[in-house]
Amino acid sequence: GVPFSRSRYYLLIVIGEIGSEQQLDAARAQIERGIRSWDVDLKCCDLDQQLQLFITRHSAHFSTEVRGQRTLHHK
Repeated sequence: GVPFSRSRYYLLIVIGEIGSEQQLDAARAQIERGIRSWDVDLKCCDLDQQLQLFITRHSAHFSTEVRGQRTLHHK
């Protein structure tokens, strides 16, 4: 198969309003479970490493126009 290329793949996740840290934690857990359900060749992509990188390397931007809207961006 074709070797994995980090620069060629992106993931956009859009979720509704998060009202509390508990809801944010639940959303993160559901997203992680969903991603882990994918059929991924672990020789090409270390999913655990990529998920940990997302958790530690994301920035959050809050909208000044839409109450509760936050954009997470993986650096």
